[in-house]
Amino acid sequence: MRAKYIVTNYLIILYYLVLWSCNSSQPGIGGKHNPINDNYSVPGDYLNNRAAYDFNNSKDNHDQPAQDSLINYFVYVTGYPEDQYPVWDCRIGVVRNNQYWKTIYQDSPCYLRGIWGTSTYDVTAVGESLFGGMFENGIGLTVHYNGEDSISYIKRNYTLVEFQDLWGTASNDIWAVGERSLQIIYPTTVYYIAHYDGRAWRESIVGSDSQSSLSGVWAAAPDNVYAVGGAAQGGAMIMHYDGVMWEESDYKDYNLYSVWGADENNIFIVGADNANITKPIIMYYNGSIWSTEVLNVPYGQLDNVSGVSSDDVYAIGGYSPSSIIMYHYDGNEWNNMNIHLVGKAYTRIWAYSISNIYFTDGCNLYHYDGNSIEQIEIPVLRPEENFCVKDMWGIEVTVGAEAQ
Repeated sequence: MRAKYIVTNYLIILYYLVLWSCNSSQPGIGGKHNPINDNYSVPGDYLNNRAAYDFNNSKDNHDQPAQDSLINYFVYVTGYPEDQYPVWDCRIGVVRNNQYWKTIYQDSPCYLRGIWGTSTYDVTAVGESLFGGMFENGIGLTVHYNGEDSISYIKRNYTLVEFQDLWGTASNDIWAVGERSLQIIYPTTVYYIAHYDGRAWRESIVGSDSQSSLSGVWAAAPDNVYAVGGAAQGGAMIMHYDGVMWEESDYKDYNLYSVWGADENNIFIVGADNANITKPIIMYYNGSIWSTEVLNVPYGQLDNVSGVSSDDVYAIGGYSPSSIIMYHYDGNEWNNMNIHLVGKAYTRIWAYSISNIYFTDGCNLYHYDGNSIEQIEIPVLRPEENFCVKDMWGIEVTVGAEAQ
């Protein structure tokens, strides 16, 4: 019976290896991937407004003709179709000034869950490839966009690795976190951290205890990095890297999902307090000690935190029944922004200011101008596709006379 089980597993693996070998001949997996032709047929005219900025004509596009200064807000989004089996199309797209502009990367089969960059010509996304549609974990995947081309890189010794998030301090100092499965079928997971030094991705640390994972990472400096996630014995953990080694601190009554900092003395972590009834929490580090604030929400959690400065921070999540909550920190207190929207789990947020916020409800992408909410339509490649945004990273670019 055991022999039959092993043979069956090997046949399944062989099938997906053949599937991957067929896909690896296409651009994207294992080599250079040219930008998607954004003239494909989609409902509406989403992709033609590129008068001030064009990734295809200039690497960083700061050499555009001098005109009156124009501020462009770019948000790079990554994700994949939900409820589609198997998952064929992970994607990186660009939103420019509240409108979907173009797709710069698409490949299959893969998931992309985290994205971060330093400029419009230096953007990295992470996730997993190959086994992602069938097994709990696949092979760790990183994708880099240089303003002209996208290169995807599948790290062979990242087998059964699922990257969830990334952050960096420079293009040669990027951290990716997630989990690694110890077996293929019904996997037991341990947390996993990888580092990119400008030349290659390398394993930094792998957890030794089972049923642990990491979902968020933020770095103040190459020798000051924080990661958060689920601890092996239940609850949550905060991990800190001092340039030499990682140190773990456990919080048994918490679930922690995301970390962001304005600097090394202003760091925020969000999640949920499960001691009694699940309530959203925000942890704050002032450079010396951690403090925790439990929000007055009956039942819910915070999924993501991001900000502009130490007195301009945003947190987003959800509470029962399936409603979005969004909070703003002004340097003194957290205030409910009273966003009335039905949503799912796994919400994300990116803010330029309190009147220029991009966020997701777990799938759809929205813009909030301080008064009203507008959904940003993302074109689909097939009628049955339901593309869901899983992460975003933004940058403000000034084009024109003042940028020359």
